[in-house]
Amino acid sequence: MLRRRTLLLVLLICFVFSANLYAGGLDVIELKLGHILSSTDPLNAGLVKFAELVEEKTNGSVKIKIFPASQLGTAIPQIDGVTLGSQEIFVGAISWGENFAGLESFKIIGIPNAFDDNEHLERFMDSKIGKQLILTWKEKYNLEYIAYNWHRPPRQVLSDRKVTNRKELAGLKIRVPEAVIWVRSWNTLGAHATPVAWGEVYTSLQQGVINAVEAPISLIYSSKFQERVKFLTLTNHVYNNVGLLINSTVFNSLSEEQKVALREAANEAGLYQNKLYAEAEISNLEKMKEEGVEVYELSDEERALFFEPLEKFAKEMEEIGEWPEGTWDFIRSLSE
Repeated sequence: MLRRRTLLLVLLICFVFSANLYAGGLDVIELKLGHILSSTDPLNAGLVKFAELVEEKTNGSVKIKIFPASQLGTAIPQIDGVTLGSQEIFVGAISWGENFAGLESFKIIGIPNAFDDNEHLERFMDSKIGKQLILTWKEKYNLEYIAYNWHRPPRQVLSDRKVTNRKELAGLKIRVPEAVIWVRSWNTLGAHATPVAWGEVYTSLQQGVINAVEAPISLIYSSKFQERVKFLTLTNHVYNNVGLLINSTVFNSLSEEQKVALREAANEAGLYQNKLYAEAEISNLEKMKEEGVEVYELSDEERALFFEPLEKFAKEMEEIGEWPEGTWDFIRSLSE
């Protein structure tokens, strides 16, 4: 009888302990996070760091599950998915916002030479216009940033000929993203802008559909475009930060401590990713040189002359309502 009572008591204690453990420790919130870059990109390494920091800072109550390489779809469908709640977080260039009504000012990021560097872009995002864009994300699309300090390296031009000035762009079939402002910008400079899906760029270079591409060095190298064309011009023409967009309803369902933890983790991991990208840019540039790529770096004066026509172009875009009047001058006023 005593043994039976003892056994029942032990079982009761185990049951109570298990119930408390479940309530306090096993009720874990899992957030699905998607992006479109490969699992070997520094962005993904930064997101792995983010996931680790979130788990650490929330004592395991929140976990991030990462889906790289468009596993959850391309960028726009993923953003739509976060709005609808089929996934919780999308990580990608903040310029993707240009595809959504009320966020047209993001289009200006695609104009070469709009921003001097990533910090210049962050000042814009922290400004009155940037804050309005952030508010629009939340009010119209149920989305908000938990960080936008993740740097995307500046875009450069890789081509099948030496390009040291604007005149040498004439007739150059350069691949650009499938966005009107990008096409118009490069056509204004004298090139023949050709929208091509990213996954088709290598084949398009091989077949002569295009003979140039503009992208960050790390993306150029990891995509092996230097196998097809061998002239790299360091133009540093577009700076585009990455933002972590989260579903607002999901974010607001978290405790205040969990919200703070996510924001802190996102910003800390952003600095970690930025360091990885900076190191990768230097390393990959050297590797490209070793593989026979000829590199030309524009001086500040050459860069200003190269992109000079785009100031007038930006003003013309304002006149036809592509973004609010005065945006270009405001951005340039933030330059240091």
